[in-house]
Amino acid sequence: MPFLKLPPRLFSAFRRTSGAIALAMLFAISPVLAKDVLKDDYKNLSKHLDNIHLSRNYRIHLDELLPSQFAVGMGEVRFREKEIEEMGHKKLLKYLEEKVTKVVIGPEGRIYLVDGHHLVTALGKAGIKEVLVQVHADWSDLSEDAFFEKMEKEKLMWLYDENGKGPLSPRKLPKTFSKLKDDRFRSLVWKLIKKEAIEKADVPFAEFKWGAYLRGHISQEELKTSPSQAFDKAVELAHAPEASNLPGYIPGKGCLAKELEK
Repeated sequence: MPFLKLPPRLFSAFRRTSGAIALAMLFAISPVLAKDVLKDDYKNLSKHLDNIHLSRNYRIHLDELLPSQFAVGMGEVRFREKEIEEMGHKKLLKYLEEKVTKVVIGPEGRIYLVDGHHLVTALGKAGIKEVLVQVHADWSDLSEDAFFEKMEKEKLMWLYDENGKGPLSPRKLPKTFSKLKDDRFRSLVWKLIKKEAIEKADVPFAEFKWGAYLRGHISQEELKTSPSQAFDKAVELAHAPEASNLPGYIPGKGCLAKELEK
């Protein structure tokens, strides 16, 4: 069960204790037991849709959110999930308060996440049930067709699947975050950012745009069977002149991949 997934050193310490001390330790270190920490501090968005304040932070259950994209990079999700699982109550609360995501209210009060899909997916995998959000826009008065048209115009949806095929119909978007597919190229771009081969850019779907570029030069098979070789190639491609129009591009003469691996 999720609440037993403790870091090895903490699990070892837990086994050496018993009774009230062990219970206190479990509450202190288990993020799953801290999952309801937001309950009394923030209003539930789904219960206040008739009186929304755009600048206010709301809590919302993950099951009440709808994705606005088809895929995530599971490499980043797994990294975040591990971080979250090792957080105690106070650290988790601070983390959630620093990671406020954005949502848009659609027809019939449907709530679409438009920022933070990797975070929400990782939270769900770690057993956390709620997240903090701000309302980017309330378009609940629009028809479904007009709503999706507005979402596309404002660049709030990424309608390409895990293989880069699209754009697909927004009506085919997954209904839950557990149904998001793994885009290996999105994970590759995340690694490039972590290694500072490219900069993280505050541009909608910048990482997916980089992924589309890399997909034209690196095969799925190579990325799957030779990830180190694919990363080396991705570093060189990231500094190529043809990538200069992509957000977060860092000019350079073929920055060596081995230097980034240090």
